[in-house]
Amino acid sequence: MMKRKNYDHRLMLAVLGTLLAGGVVCPAAQAAVKDQPVTVTAPGQTVTDDFNIENCTAPAAVVIAASAAKTTDDVTNVGTKSITASFSNQGKADGIRVQADYPGKVKLADGLHIALTSDGNDYDTTGIILAGVDKNSDSKGSHDESVNANDKFIANGNKISDTHVEVGNGTSIRVDAGLRELKENENRNLVFAVGLENHFGHMKAGNDVTLSAKTGKFNGDKNTTYGFYQVFYGDTTIGDRLTSTVKSEVDGGTKNLVISAVTSAHDHPNDKQIKALAHDRLTLGDDAHLTSIVTADAETGKNQIIWQYGAYLSRTDYHIGRNMQIDTTQTGVKGAPNKDIGGEVYTIGIYTDHDAKGTIGAGLQDTVTVRDRAVGYVKGMYCGDTDVTLGDSSRITTQVENSNVLSDYGLHARGTSRLTMGNNSQVSVSQQGGTTNTIRGAYVYPASTFTAGDNFRLDVAYGATNPNGTAYGILNEGTVNLGKNAHITVNAPDERAADTMAVYSYTGKSASANQAGKVTLDDGAVLTVNSKAENKDKIINNVVKTDKAGQVIFDGGMTLVGSQNAIYSTDEGSSVTALGNGRKVILGDLLSANNGAIRLNLNTADSLFRGKSTVDEGDTELTLANGARWDMTASSQVTGLDHENGGLVNMQYNPAYQRLDVGTYSGQNGIFRMKTDLDSQSDGDKVYMNGAAAGAHGLVQVHDESFLTGKEVTGTKHLLLITDDSKNATFSGLNLDEGGTVGRDSHHPEWPVRP
Repeated sequence: MMKRKNYDHRLMLAVLGTLLAGGVVCPAAQAAVKDQPVTVTAPGQTVTDDFNIENCTAPAAVVIAASAAKTTDDVTNVGTKSITASFSNQGKADGIRVQADYPGKVKLADGLHIALTSDGNDYDTTGIILAGVDKNSDSKGSHDESVNANDKFIANGNKISDTHVEVGNGTSIRVDAGLRELKENENRNLVFAVGLENHFGHMKAGNDVTLSAKTGKFNGDKNTTYGFYQVFYGDTTIGDRLTSTVKSEVDGGTKNLVISAVTSAHDHPNDKQIKALAHDRLTLGDDAHLTSIVTADAETGKNQIIWQYGAYLSRTDYHIGRNMQIDTTQTGVKGAPNKDIGGEVYTIGIYTDHDAKGTIGAGLQDTVTVRDRAVGYVKGMYCGDTDVTLGDSSRITTQVENSNVLSDYGLHARGTSRLTMGNNSQVSVSQQGGTTNTIRGAYVYPASTFTAGDNFRLDVAYGATNPNGTAYGILNEGTVNLGKNAHITVNAPDERAADTMAVYSYTGKSASANQAGKVTLDDGAVLTVNSKAENKDKIINNVVKTDKAGQVIFDGGMTLVGSQNAIYSTDEGSSVTALGNGRKVILGDLLSANNGAIRLNLNTADSLFRGKSTVDEGDTELTLANGARWDMTASSQVTGLDHENGGLVNMQYNPAYQRLDVGTYSGQNGIFRMKTDLDSQSDGDKVYMNGAAAGAHGLVQVHDESFLTGKEVTGTKHLLLITDDSKNATFSGLNLDEGGTVGRDSHHPEWPVRP
């Protein structure tokens, strides 16, 4: 973002010209329409005229000079209702400019309409600006406005200036810059186009303010386009129903574009960031509508910088009301190859960083759309070292269509961020067509925390065409807390994705000591992965994965649905636990490996685990109680099985014979339902126990194939079903219409079946 230039010589010429022309007027009975700019130079003067200025060469249509107020009690009234001006000059091209060091208050009329049209190279145009700080404030000659702002802040007793600008209800500002079509071989350099701007002072705008800033193609150094722009400790309040719309055109020759409907920061974001001594302050009322649009008529060029935001909030304390709507859209050329993806080309709905703190009220609708483009990053909301709370029913959506992107995020929390969403909130991320490295519903860094209230919903849809992309619901290295009834769904139905997960929690490389990824989900969580993805290890998908000491904790009931692994825990210190009460349904496999741990408590009659359990130097401890059922789909292992009160291990579910290996068995009156072919004396399901708790007792139901086929079995037949190396457990047989009973041979730890 380019720095403000020194145009005081122009201002002085404008002042002199206005005085000679009688352009400054005192209170008048009837407004006139002037075709020349005016400057207010003395206290008590009032502007009542309207303005229609063509080919203006002055830096502003109306200038409020620093001399127009002597004290903080002085007021300059501007009753103007209309300012229309066209500029062809280099340098400043403003509607109303309040100069730095003006100490009083400027009151602008309700219903003011400003329309500015500028064309040319190297100019700076703003509808209404409180200048506050510029390069001329620099006593040390550094010509850095950020340094100047800090010096003035300290010199003023750690306060911003006493300048107050009041913008009336129903004000509308339109700034059009460089919209003329460029001629062949014509260059258009440097533009700074803003609707409403506040530096280092106090600004208050009424209800129903409308801001519009449009810029054409600038193929030179830089194009910066803002609806509202605040820097250098500004303090701004804007009423209800703000509408801020920014639009810019780019092509393959565009070098640098920064565009945002609302921006509040300490200094220009692409300048060297110096230490801020305080924060900006920003308050927006209810029903704000922010729109940011970038339109390209060529494929993305190499080394382009395009930073697009709906709202940019940095080093700012802010409060935004209910029902804010943000629409951030970047579109390109249908069918353009767009292969040159750069990380400096991105579009972000809400961007917060550098210790910004604030709240956004209930009903936020933040939508980011990228279509027919090549971009580095698409993000619904980015948080870098910030603390932000979104109210209930907030919705963040990113949608990518036929575009090539590096990464697509719904939420991205970095540094020491704290992001909180209220109840009934939703995040949706989708890509259809094009290519992507990864899609992430929410990505949380090691020292950051993401919290969502009850009924949170997160949806990820992977429809990219490349075979190596990944799709994650939550990728967590920090702390995630989700309330009751969270729903996370990842859809990657084709075989193109390489890796898909609903929740992946791990400890990242940048984590400090005692920083491990942790996700906690309250009662009623539903996690679903619909995918045929296959990575190099032939893992199709994981509904939940923990790695490198990551943790996932289910506090109550939950439902996990996946095509392969419901839970995968690997590496020392990693764990997935679901030990609380409540209905638990797990459709998919369990895999614990390399000292990873899985601990599940299925203790209700409507709880179900359907899948296999694999232990590969890991730890899987399973409780089945009170009628909970495990439909075993393939031979399995668990390190611990607590088997209570009718909890059922259903080995009959798979018609093929299976083996279950149990490290330690415990419990009373749990049931094994097993398949046998007694006539063979060898074929049947088998259970092997390394050990059992003293007094453990189980029940066995038998489904015998020979009995069902009517084959006569005579004599004594022995078929080993359960082996307990510790000899601590006892088992009783249960009658089953399809088979026989189970008895105990007291001399052997094996359990033979007799007809």
